[in-house]
Amino acid sequence: MPQYDETKLLTSLKEIGVIDAAKLDQIFEQSKRAQISFEAALIKSNLITDKNLGQTVAEILNTPFVHLADETLDDSVVTMLPASYAKKHLIIPYKLENGNVLLATNNPQNSLLLSLVKQKLDSNIQVKYATQLDLENTFSIYKKDL
Repeated sequence: MPQYDETKLLTSLKEIGVIDAAKLDQIFEQSKRAQISFEAALIKSNLITDKNLGQTVAEILNTPFVHLADETLDDSVVTMLPASYAKKHLIIPYKLENGNVLLATNNPQNSLLLSLVKQKLDSNIQVKYATQLDLENTFSIYKKDL
């Protein structure tokens, strides 16, 4: 479930103007009727890439964006969290940078989760937004227990 009001995404995409506003309204209404997220409906429609959608959502959330498919993941960092926990909460540590563990999640505003992860990692963290699809694709690469 999105961590923001989906009408903000609809408005932002209309303001960008790359996708026809009437088409966006149609997909928005279809997503409500089908009881799926507007993000999922947009991706299914092939009108926007997952990466471009993620960048737009990150702007709405005022959070830095990461597209994990474009990153080189550090195996020693990825394995800092148990795979079952990471998959359940859609959060993945992926790199060390300037003494911080970089975390990708689709829920960057979940302060309780981030506090627990910071405690578990015993490290400073920097949180970035990643789409659910990008996170799930990344987890599929790691078939063994992280």
